[in-house]
Amino acid sequence: PIPLEIERKFLFLEGDIMELLHNSVLHYLEQIYLINQDNHVERVRKVVSGNSTHYFHTIKKKTTHAFGVEEIEEEVSVD
Repeated sequence: PIPLEIERKFLFLEGDIMELLHNSVLHYLEQIYLINQDNHVERVRKVVSGNSTHYFHTIKKKTTHAFGVEEIEEEVSVD
C-alpha cells in the first residue's frame, strides 16, 4: 500500500521548542515542486540523515474530503 500523508499544523510555545530541539536528530532536506500534465503538484524531496540519503516523490491531489489535500508519497531509489 502507498502511504497517505495528512498534514497538520501545531503551535508550540518557546519552551516547548527548546525541549524538542534538545531531544532531536538533525536531518537535511532539499526539495523542489513541479506541476505535472494533470495540473497536480509534485514534490521531490532529498533527506540526508547521518550517512544515509533517501529520496521521496510525492504527488499532491486536491480532494473533497475534510483534510483538503491528499498526498501519495513513495520512496525513490537512486542508483
